[in-house]
Amino acid sequence: ERKKEIGIYRMLGFSHARIYLLLLLKAILLGFLGGVLGYFIGTLTGVILWPQLAGINVQPIFSLLPFSIILAILISVMGSLLPAYFATKIEPYSIMQED
Repeated sequence: ERKKEIGIYRMLGFSHARIYLLLLLKAILLGFLGGVLGYFIGTLTGVILWPQLAGINVQPIFSLLPFSIILAILISVMGSLLPAYFATKIEPYSIMQED
């Protein structure tokens, strides 16, 4: 999937640096959204379920939100840049002919 996307960018004349920038921005945005959603879903689940399961009241810790976002962004960036590096080394014409 990502190879085809990079192949299309390369055929349109995008440089390697431009492709890395696009993929980096995409990874940052997805990581940010994943961190925010993960924090809020996890917090709501803990606040709603933990008192029922263990009988203990749970208070959200909002100071952990930046940590959650930063961790999710780092994981997202690390998971997308290495495959992008290898995919940009392949000729765009060979990528498009794989179907």
